[in-house]
Amino acid sequence: MKLFVLSVISFVLFFGLCSSSIAQVNQDVQMQLDSFVVLNAGINTLDIQLQNNGSTDFEGIIQLDLPQELNSLSGTQVTVHISAGKKRFLSVKLRSNALYTLKGRTFPVKLIDHRGEILMQKMVDIEVPEKRSVVIQNNSEMQYLRQIGDSVYVRMRVINSGTTDEQIRLLLSSPDRVGDRDFQSISMLLPSGKDSLIQVGFVVEKYMLDLPQYTVRVSAMYENSDVFGNFTILFSNIASNRNYQRMFNFDNNAAVYSRNYIDLQVNNLLEEQRMYYLRSEGEYRTHEGKIRYSAYVNQMSDLASRPNVNSTFVEYERKNTTVTLGNLQESLDAPLYGRGVKVAFRDSIKYDVLEAGIVEKSNDLLGFYGISNPGFTAFTRLVLGDQQSERKRYEGQAYYDNNKMDSTESILWTNTFDLLRQELADKIQIRGFLAGGVNRYWGELESGDGVQPSAAMGVKLNGRSRRWTYSSDNFFSTAYYTGNRRGALQLSQRVNRSIKKLNYGMGYFYSRYEPEYLNSRFASYSNSTSRLDASLNMPISTFVSLSVQPNYNQENGSYFSQSGILDVSTHSWQLLSSANMRSKNFKHNMFLTMETGLISIRDYTQDEFVLRGNFSYNYGALGLFGSYQKGAFQAYEVLNSLLLDRPVGNRLSFGASYGGNILQKKLAWNANIMSNLSSDFGNSYNTNINTSYRVLKNTLLTGVFQYSYTKGVTGYNYDFTNLCVGFRQNLKSQNLDRPAIKTGNLKVFCFYDNNSNNIFDEGDEAATGYGFMVREILFVTDRRGNASFKKMPYGEYTLFFPLYSGYQAISKLLLMNRNSMEIEIPLQKVGTAKGRVSLEYDANLSLSTNLELDIYKVVAKNQNDKTFEAHTDQKGEFQLSLPQGDYTFYLDNANFPENIFIEDNARSGKVEIGKTLILDVFQLNVKSKKIEVKRFGTKP
Repeated sequence: MKLFVLSVISFVLFFGLCSSSIAQVNQDVQMQLDSFVVLNAGINTLDIQLQNNGSTDFEGIIQLDLPQELNSLSGTQVTVHISAGKKRFLSVKLRSNALYTLKGRTFPVKLIDHRGEILMQKMVDIEVPEKRSVVIQNNSEMQYLRQIGDSVYVRMRVINSGTTDEQIRLLLSSPDRVGDRDFQSISMLLPSGKDSLIQVGFVVEKYMLDLPQYTVRVSAMYENSDVFGNFTILFSNIASNRNYQRMFNFDNNAAVYSRNYIDLQVNNLLEEQRMYYLRSEGEYRTHEGKIRYSAYVNQMSDLASRPNVNSTFVEYERKNTTVTLGNLQESLDAPLYGRGVKVAFRDSIKYDVLEAGIVEKSNDLLGFYGISNPGFTAFTRLVLGDQQSERKRYEGQAYYDNNKMDSTESILWTNTFDLLRQELADKIQIRGFLAGGVNRYWGELESGDGVQPSAAMGVKLNGRSRRWTYSSDNFFSTAYYTGNRRGALQLSQRVNRSIKKLNYGMGYFYSRYEPEYLNSRFASYSNSTSRLDASLNMPISTFVSLSVQPNYNQENGSYFSQSGILDVSTHSWQLLSSANMRSKNFKHNMFLTMETGLISIRDYTQDEFVLRGNFSYNYGALGLFGSYQKGAFQAYEVLNSLLLDRPVGNRLSFGASYGGNILQKKLAWNANIMSNLSSDFGNSYNTNINTSYRVLKNTLLTGVFQYSYTKGVTGYNYDFTNLCVGFRQNLKSQNLDRPAIKTGNLKVFCFYDNNSNNIFDEGDEAATGYGFMVREILFVTDRRGNASFKKMPYGEYTLFFPLYSGYQAISKLLLMNRNSMEIEIPLQKVGTAKGRVSLEYDANLSLSTNLELDIYKVVAKNQNDKTFEAHTDQKGEFQLSLPQGDYTFYLDNANFPENIFIEDNARSGKVEIGKTLILDVFQLNVKSKKIEVKRFGTKP
């Protein structure tokens, strides 16, 4: 036991002496460096300071025991020499291509003397900042659409070279069978420093072979929807049967929405009194023009009753003339509706238009009236200089109306004209209006003079200057004016200014209506409204915008009721605020409005607080909406309250909608539900479901179910249920704005001409699976060697037949000028002829010329005088694939550049199948300069 204690004491004394010795050495040479190093992509620096406090020079090394993923550009051992009493600084350059593996690692830095003893060692912590770096690469190989049932694949490699694990999402979009786009989402967790190969397959369907190419777009996004990469993959279509119009006039919404359709519906299926509807629209190109039509027919279940036909017309356009028959409703300065005819003439060069028409006042195209005919209307309209920047636009309208319903007839003439040329419209536009007319009454209930003249005038100004925009719209008409705005005074002024993203402005609006009528059965009334407001719009952030609008309103109105004339007058101060918010990934969207104020209503309330708010929220196919109102905001709300002797009260409404599709988008549906609650007018609850099922690409079955329940304040409750089913057939659509182009069908038959007689006969065989091009569109022949291209516009097409299995045909320039064309292409075994041209040029002796070598045409002529052509490349080289035979080769010197000639322009040789004939060089020469030689000597 004593021996053991003595041993321990001896060991401790020995260790202390050694430590004291090392400490003494370390005091002579000191090493200082940071306790950590921050590693970023690229080159990083670790600074080391050495100081020799001793009296002798120091020789040694600095050794870095680096992790395997970290490299030093100067090596892991650096030799150092430090003179006595001196300092030395070292900068060690570090680099790593796998930073993600070094997070939380450490490594030692050692100072070692020349004997190999470790004088000092310090540990360095590695810090790797968080860095997001994910890339996506397209690893898909070249693939083609050949036939239905094949598969094509999209291969994507995603690489995370950052220092953080990432939740990523890949979004693939491609055209679907109904002309829309189909989306597929792939989510995955990609750890730092890892990569993944993702493969998505598509089955080739029939609709794909109608496309010029099948396009798949790929977008790669982080979890917060920031995009870090995208690319597009094109799968070329090489089907044997193609349709030009389907390829290049493909309407992405053709199967969903078509301007040409037939729609049949049966309404009120759950009731005895059903209603049948027929709707149809179409526009088509005829031989020399265009035709459009619209039909709307409804029929009660009582088939004995006559159907009602309205909104039905047919329009024919040829050259610059358009004729319309049927139900007409024109946007004029006076009301025009009924059944009749309109003719329009258009000057396509001057942009002038002249229209004239006459209609009988009727909504029903087939209705008959007898002695109760409601009258007719005739009009003409002239437009000059429309859409011509150097001219001033003018529009004039002349209008005659014979109205049997109020026993009046009227004449109206209006003029709208620009005071400035249209080329200034982007900066300032001033448009004037003048109108005049006469009203005459022939009935027995005359309220005044039998004849009343009328007039109207107005001026409209719009302009912008730098950050300012302003508008002024002013209109006045007399009380008996026969236009749309009778007895009106309207003033609207507004000015706005923008500073960066901030927009603010002010506006004033005033309107007054006091119409008068010659027939005393039509009661006169008056109404005036004025509004003064200011507006402020500003974005709070990228995803939130705010709008504030304080305003002052006045409204006065006289309304006719059973108890006499009711005068309603209101004035109010209001504040309208709205906010639009969306999420960073654009999935969530919310819109809010809030309108508050104080309103005073004469003989009703004084400074009553009113509140009105609306909100809507959308997330994908889900929508939520609602509104709340306390108090009356407008005079008509007060009028309803007075007529029903009930207060306006509080009103609340809210609802939701949701839609979707299943069965590969064949069955689509949308449902919504809504409730309207009022403490003084009762409650109502409504719901409806809309569905459509696509039987065929352009054939849909539709259905609508509706249910509503109303609980009135009087205790009378009632409900309503309706079921409507329909059938919609989309018809072929045409783009009428596209000029009419004649088209034809081309059929190409390719065969292997084994006996080289250019005729498909015994010993020859159909070229199955042979690929050729028509105007850079690739085709592959079917099992019989045929390929067809339908609906090709008339014109020239280049057909290229490449070398395949030793067979080739001569390229053709085809002129499509018939409804149907068939051509046979003999593919013959070929050999190869190669050669080149050379040009000698001396800058001192040769005339200037074009020295390019890719401008020459080489002609090969066989024993049957059949010629083949090729062009030289930039090196002057050329190659021809030729059927077997004896040939003469020469350059087409008709298109030689100036000063270029050739002395020996003929080469001959025999082309053999599968062999290559090398021709002698075609040596081109350049004409020499004329050099004048002067002799010097004594004159004779």
